[in-house]
Amino acid sequence: MASLLAPATQSQTSIDWRSGFPGYFDDYWIVSREQHAVKAQQCLLEMAALLGIGFDPEKTQPPSSTADVLGVVFDLTNVASGTFTRKAKESRAKNLIHTIDECIKINTLTASQAASVVGNFGFLCSTLFGKAGRCASLGVRARQYSALDSSEITPPLKTSLKLTQEFLRVCPPREIKLHTPLPPFVLYSDASDVPEREPRFGVGGVLIDQRFHTPVLQHFSWAVPPSVVGRWLPKKAYMGQLELLAGPVSLFTSQIPLSWWESIGWPLQPKSFLFILTE
Repeated sequence: MASLLAPATQSQTSIDWRSGFPGYFDDYWIVSREQHAVKAQQCLLEMAALLGIGFDPEKTQPPSSTADVLGVVFDLTNVASGTFTRKAKESRAKNLIHTIDECIKINTLTASQAASVVGNFGFLCSTLFGKAGRCASLGVRARQYSALDSSEITPPLKTSLKLTQEFLRVCPPREIKLHTPLPPFVLYSDASDVPEREPRFGVGGVLIDQRFHTPVLQHFSWAVPPSVVGRWLPKKAYMGQLELLAGPVSLFTSQIPLSWWESIGWPLQPKSFLFILTE
């Protein structure tokens, strides 16, 4: 088998959401048999071009048994045995460890530096370390949103930074079994914040109902009113908050019974929104 990483489209054409948003594809990859991989990718790109969908050449990767997505390596080398692995990209882990070392050396971590550490580590938590990893970075996240002027590294913050490094050093690859039972529902949700667009803020999702022989798809999008965003702490961009908001909006829009929520497969976003609902 060979993984094909297809790029994000640059032209926002293709999908008409009910709210009137233009649609676009984010980064994604597809799987094809090794002997067909090159032609399959070529057909995909040429078909997209005929439909007027543009792709970023810099993001297009040739067919390979491994694919790098946002610092996470998907390894399909042993997929014939029914498993594949995910692990942190070596350069991503080394660079983040080095960044933390440099901050500890000068005993300084600013809010912007903390945001960078949290952002880079967060991608790995979403696919590898889960809630345990996010717990390790709580101290760094607190500095990111701190209203204090001090950038000195306190003992609790140093512990958080060291724990983050330890996850990067010792956590083994995550093995994914392909023959486990499918969840009854799979939910993909995402958000966008485009300052020059009107409306600026949006959330959307796709729900796949797999309880039946033929899966049923539902999709939605919502232009988030500025009055909602205005209640949050001021920031230059609100992607983090919007991505969390997309989760509960997806569920309430799809009207899935509460008893099914824990059975939902959530490939792209963590279930952190559950904490929002309980606050």
